[in-house]
Amino acid sequence: MDELVRWLTAQVDADQVEAEKLTEDDDYGLDASTLRWEETGEWNSYPYLRVSKARVLREIQVKRWRLGRHRPEECAFTRDNRGGGDAVVVIVVCAACTHARTYDGVETAVEFPCPELRYEATVYAGRPGYRPEWRP
Repeated sequence: MDELVRWLTAQVDADQVEAEKLTEDDDYGLDASTLRWEETGEWNSYPYLRVSKARVLREIQVKRWRLGRHRPEECAFTRDNRGGGDAVVVIVVCAACTHARTYDGVETAVEFPCPELRYEATVYAGRPGYRPEWRP
């Protein structure tokens, strides 16, 4: 499932290219008419609706950080092999999620791609290349 990481990285790269083109004075496509109270005709003062270039670039950096943490890692687990003896099973897990989850001191495997990456990819689900099997 490295395809998901490659595709998601390409989407973040494309976002950064577009964000770098912005200036601090851009309104980022906000329609001023949607920021008006119908009852009073006064402008709303919702600062969270304003998106600055710096904020967009910070969000891109956070996405890159998540991609770096949630990476595939081969992990060997011992499983009781009902036929008498243990079997070693090697699976690809999420490095961040697997090592963060334990149950009674035993590590719980979270297969890769983990739900965190799948959720991150849904932001870009409308873009070419998104696969239905990546849905969380």
